Amino acid sequence: MQSIELAKHLSENELKRRMKAAKDHEHFQCWHCVYLASKGLPAKIVAEYVGTTTGAVHQWVRQYNHYGPDGFEKPPLSVPRPGFEHLP
Repeated sequence: MQSIELAKHLSENELKRRMKAAKDHEHFQCWHCVYLASKGLPAKIVAEYVGTTTGAVHQWVRQYNHYGPDGFEKPPLSVPRPGFEHLP
């Protein structure tokens, strides 16, 4: 399994501090994924450990890599595909 490419915005200690200071469960999961990715774990293992999907892990890491430490306060980078807005 291949590890996740993570930008070096923050140290592991700072990632851990932000994870512990998360304001809600979703932010905790985001920071937890990034923290585990910083340790070199593959997305599948991170997803299983955190209780989410590999897609969510990749999305959160992509946001962190693109926006930096403020990435989880920005809208997701993915854009909904057109034609599906009518589905419930």
